[in-house]
Amino acid sequence: MPKFTAEEAHLIHYFATERNGANRLWFYASVLVAPIAIAVYGLFQRDYIALAVGFFGLLAVVVWYISVEQRYGKHYRAICEKLTQSNVVSPEDKHDA
Repeated sequence: MPKFTAEEAHLIHYFATERNGANRLWFYASVLVAPIAIAVYGLFQRDYIALAVGFFGLLAVVVWYISVEQRYGKHYRAICEKLTQSNVVSPEDKHDA
């Protein structure tokens, strides 16, 4: 069995105990509602400042998400490499697709 770092073990535990993606979906929906609403308001009212605020709000969410992915991406790769090297998971395994 491969040895995982504390960060890798935390990510494995987090995803293994997550019941469904609904919490994550509601989180992203709640974060995106305000900038989208402001952008739509700015578009219909021809208020370009409101449109810019909505755009930069959405841009901030995307940049934040990319930074999170960058932070955890190396751990995901390390987990997958360890599982592949230990033959726990191999490319020859049949997949349910």
